[in-house]
Amino acid sequence: MGLQSTFKKAAQSIVKAFGDVPLSCTYTVYGEKSYDEETDTVTTPETDYSVTGFFGSFSLRETEKIENIQAEDVKAMIAVDDLGVEPSTSDKITITSTTSETYKAGNVYNVMNYRVDPAEALYTLHLRAVT
Repeated sequence: MGLQSTFKKAAQSIVKAFGDVPLSCTYTVYGEKSYDEETDTVTTPETDYSVTGFFGSFSLRETEKIENIQAEDVKAMIAVDDLGVEPSTSDKITITSTTSETYKAGNVYNVMNYRVDPAEALYTLHLRAVT
């Protein structure tokens, strides 16, 4: 087993070890729009993934260092192997279950940006609430 595989398994284990601290979410990936001439409609395919992750605020250092972070923005950390797809700025994430007083079930966020750690085990997502 390679070192990268070990880090990926560790990231998944950490999320599971914290029990009810991580939030349960639906991660929605949107495909390319298609136009149907017969029905004169545009459709966008969606694929949903059930994931758990940690949600929190950006630190002052992060807000000074990273462009485009607004005061209400949120960051989420999700294990790469739990998500199974590479994030995109066209994706959305919806909180489905939580014990948090801050991040409520039903909250929906747009993915503004993302990064992956050097071991490619954990995604950190920059999220903004859908208004």
